[in-house]
Amino acid sequence: MSTIGVMIGLLVTGKPFGIVMSGIGVIALAGIVVNNNIVLIDTFDRLKKTVSDPMEAILRTGAQRLRPVFLTATVTILALTPMVFGFNVDLISREVAIGAPSTALWQQLAIAVVSGLVFAAPFTLIVTPCLLALGVQVSNLRMFGGKGKRAKVDPDPVPSGVLAAAGVGDLTTPSGPAGDIAPAGDAAPAE
Repeated sequence: MSTIGVMIGLLVTGKPFGIVMSGIGVIALAGIVVNNNIVLIDTFDRLKKTVSDPMEAILRTGAQRLRPVFLTATVTILALTPMVFGFNVDLISREVAIGAPSTALWQQLAIAVVSGLVFAAPFTLIVTPCLLALGVQVSNLRMFGGKGKRAKVDPDPVPSGVLAAAGVGDLTTPSGPAGDIAPAGDAAPAE
């Protein structure tokens, strides 16, 4: 999802997809997005235990995680904005340069992370709760006998009639095909 945002951002700015810097940006972006989703799902799992309706838990999860997801994205975007525009601040000579040679290397990384977060942050709060709701609906279908009805598990998977037809006796007693083996606890006969 966030990779689409990276590609759009690089196309809009006219920068090529550099394997090293854009790739590192995609990896950093994936870490942020995956962390947001993990925390979102973990919050849902905790709320599901206290709230009777799973759909209510999904709504509460979205409301609780809205601010942290957007704050993380906003702070990261604001921190990388000078790199996106190519600002170079030299603290020793107290100069601000735009488009300095040192910014060219880091610009692809910054554009990848910023455009990916702009695209992925809203979708994290839309797609993940929708997938959670889909999971709840599928489990409800199975529980109440819809098309996804669970099959009943037979405690005896091989009927005894099949064993008798195959010439196999009762396997639970020593008189069956393994009748010559001494039961546990008895000493084996000496030869």
